[in-house]
Amino acid sequence: MAIFKKQDKAPKKVPAEAKKEAEVKAEPKKAEPKMKVSKHFSRNVLVRPRISERSTDLAALNKYVFLVEQSATKPLVKENIAERYNVHVRKVDMITIKGKVKYFKNEPHRRQAIKKAIITLKKGEKIELQ
Repeated sequence: MAIFKKQDKAPKKVPAEAKKEAEVKAEPKKAEPKMKVSKHFSRNVLVRPRISERSTDLAALNKYVFLVEQSATKPLVKENIAERYNVHVRKVDMITIKGKVKYFKNEPHRRQAIKKAIITLKKGEKIELQ
């Protein structure tokens, strides 16, 4: 029954060697300068500003509406707006509008879904939209 044969254990360390290893482990590490790294990919998720009657009314309340990609998240949108327009974003609200089912030649087709982001800025800041 060679399967159950015990294997040789590693030789025990001499106390002098153990002390040397403890000294090596205890050496302080050099402090490296910390760089601020974004946890999100640096990609643009903004599609375009949404210009409508309601969005122009919201602009008076310091809120702006943008169409964004379906994969966009609140932190990613906040980062993109801050970089592109050089403003401080207080809050981001996301709305996903499902595509309607329309019939063409008696066959159902679904329109593309839309994702909007409503951006609230700090008081006194504005975004100039063309």
